[in-house]
Amino acid sequence: MSTRDFYTQSMATGLGARLGEYGQRRLMRGLHKKYGVRHVLEIGSGKGIVARACRDFGIDYVGIDGSDVAVEQGKSQGLRIVQGYVPPLPALNGFKPDIIVTIHTISNLPSGEAAQEFVRAAGAALEPGGLFLAIMPDTRFERWLFWDPDLTRQFPTTRHRLGRLLHAAGFDIIESRYWLDGFGSPWWYLIYRVTKLVPYLLLEGLTKRWSRRNLALYPSMWEMIYRKAPSAYVLARKRS
Repeated sequence: MSTRDFYTQSMATGLGARLGEYGQRRLMRGLHKKYGVRHVLEIGSGKGIVARACRDFGIDYVGIDGSDVAVEQGKSQGLRIVQGYVPPLPALNGFKPDIIVTIHTISNLPSGEAAQEFVRAAGAALEPGGLFLAIMPDTRFERWLFWDPDLTRQFPTTRHRLGRLLHAAGFDIIESRYWLDGFGSPWWYLIYRVTKLVPYLLLEGLTKRWSRRNLALYPSMWEMIYRKAPSAYVLARKRS
């Protein structure tokens, strides 16, 4: 089983699952209201959270994912998921997105050159004026946790690196900020600081005693709370 399939099949903690659903639903509702988003192309559809939010809000959606497990799970829920990796951009059968959404994907690419190729290939699906939203882990806050436990992460991302990457690919930055499970400033900073009050080693000891999860493979709920860190959020518009 590939690491991408492992992620798709993994079960989040109850709290983690609720926060993930809440954050990404709030994200799509906000984009729908503020920018009039009607047609979403998501690269890296994963567990289908954004796809389900789009369906609930009446937004036309197509997802792309390289994992056959993700594609099968999405199709079983009636979601439109195309299997493939970017680049190249798979055939979309005439679908014209007004926004591309990609969450925690660019950080999985092997190099800065691969990241540039990814953005250029994805951006080709957009007409001038189309939007590109990238949400990625920010190593300024994640530090060593950027590498643990996700084996797919290779290219360290930050808010400023994402901004330069999109600008170089022909986009103008219209929003650049931090984002944590749907919370913006100042709440993300408060949540980040509160979750760091308890020492990590103490949480690790408590979870070894009481957790029922396989801690060799999955961080416990308490560890995941400690690991909470804001992601870089960059929204850009394609230049004419």
